[in-house]
Amino acid sequence: MLPSPRYLQASALVDARFYFFGGYTSINSSFTNEVWYLDLSDITTTSWHKDADMPVEYVLGSACVSPIDNSTVLLVGGKMNTPNGHSNSSEINIFNSNNSQWKRPKVRLSNIATARIDISVVSKNDGKIFILGGISPDSAAWYDDMIIFDFTVMAWSKVSQLNGLKYADYTATLLPTGLIIYIGGRYNGKNTLAKMDNILIFDTKSSSWSNKIASGVSIGSRVGHSAVLTLNGSIIIYGGTSDDSNLGPQVLPDIAVLDVNSWAWSNPKISQTNAPPSLTFHSAALYGNYMIITFGRITSTFAVKSNNMTLNNNIYILDTQNYTWINTTKNTSEKGKFNYILLFGIGALLVAFSLVVVLIYKFKTRRQRQFKKTNSIHDTLNDERI
Repeated sequence: MLPSPRYLQASALVDARFYFFGGYTSINSSFTNEVWYLDLSDITTTSWHKDADMPVEYVLGSACVSPIDNSTVLLVGGKMNTPNGHSNSSEINIFNSNNSQWKRPKVRLSNIATARIDISVVSKNDGKIFILGGISPDSAAWYDDMIIFDFTVMAWSKVSQLNGLKYADYTATLLPTGLIIYIGGRYNGKNTLAKMDNILIFDTKSSSWSNKIASGVSIGSRVGHSAVLTLNGSIIIYGGTSDDSNLGPQVLPDIAVLDVNSWAWSNPKISQTNAPPSLTFHSAALYGNYMIITFGRITSTFAVKSNNMTLNNNIYILDTQNYTWINTTKNTSEKGKFNYILLFGIGALLVAFSLVVVLIYKFKTRRQRQFKKTNSIHDTLNDERI
């Protein structure tokens, strides 16, 4: 069983499991409450698994893993559908990946965190989760604040305004130095795309803002892209669209690399063998030296109409050491494992049944022999009496 194609889902990497929460399965559909994960323990033979559904249908939010236990996933923001209708609250949805249980904790100072979409969250080792800006679920308001959720005390706080810059649809990448690097996106409620050579930086230690002007090759402005931090400290971005709508055209280049030491952009030359199509509003994560990409909308050189939109559920893996797309073997997934277990069970039952039949046959044969022997003795005794 494979998940249906989708986009605008939330995602988080827990050890070797890449989790996906909700998303749109078509432009006109209600959002889904499905939870899937991709098993990356064998990078050349990945497998899909379905997990416990969310208590709400979910889209346009963000997820991160708690650094306290490295197994709890926190879903922040987003649009939610409940059985009673829309629920765009600022509550945190928590997923325990160890037992597949959901809960909504009691949170202090929840009035600080107004409901918002089109955000990207990052978490620090001290249990703090940083959320910048975003848009209200009805798109009526844009936000310029930096709010923090402290997982250790279950409380919200606000640390800094962004000097009137209202920001959304960016990527957020936390460096080991405590700097959060914001790339791309749109701002000021006017759907103006951020320039890719103007890198916005937040220092989590001093709660201060700064900018870096990046050099190197020209990178097209974008939203709906992804970003991962490689083991050598570079940020790889992939995909996106040059239109603020989720039906916009592709943006070039598909892949770009930001060196955070020299603050320079580069565009690596990569063979198109096993390469993905141009994607936007997809999911990406770094596992070891591999960038895993899946889901999203396939973009083209022009904007599309909703009835011509094509969604993706294929898996693409980039080796970030030599910048090559690697070939992966499609999984057997849960269904394949279930079929294997079913066949094994049927085989075991047949073997057990055969053993029972053989034992019954041997028992009956032995009884018949004993009966014949007993009758023979009785006949002999009767003959002697006569």
